Amino acid sequence: MGYNNNNNNNNNSNYNGSNGYNNNNNNQPQSKKSGVVYTVIKQGKFAELMIVNAWNKSKSRGLIVATVAPYYASGDKVESKTGNSYMKMMCTVEYKSSGHQKLFPCLMNIATKVIVLKELGMVITPNGSGKTSSGKKVTGYFGTMTK
Repeated sequence: MGYNNNNNNNNNSNYNGSNGYNNNNNNQPQSKKSGVVYTVIKQGKFAELMIVNAWNKSKSRGLIVATVAPYYASGDKVESKTGNSYMKMMCTVEYKSSGHQKLFPCLMNIATKVIVLKELGMVITPNGSGKTSSGKKVTGYFGTMTK
């Protein structure tokens, strides 16, 4: 009838090889969607302990900002059965799109500086680097846990 099944040539004039997506990114690397800043506290009763600021930007949840600070001024440490040392911390998470805030306890692995936020199914780690869409260099990762 007018339709040829054996035609291997793609004569569709709308076909541009990009599957409908605009790939004009001028070979720029993809911008980071999360970042972490670890800062040592210099003064006060929490001096020499660490505070962590992290952010994650996603289409589904919007911008999420987490601040993790020491729970006790003494920097109480917890030892696991495997020999890892953890510091007790408190995490404040704010969902910027809705304004909701959550506060919950967490532990930071002292050796690796990894913080697991079980309540959110997310992790904060110093691993990772890249640039934001505005060109600012950032390190760290704040995102979902992978198994």
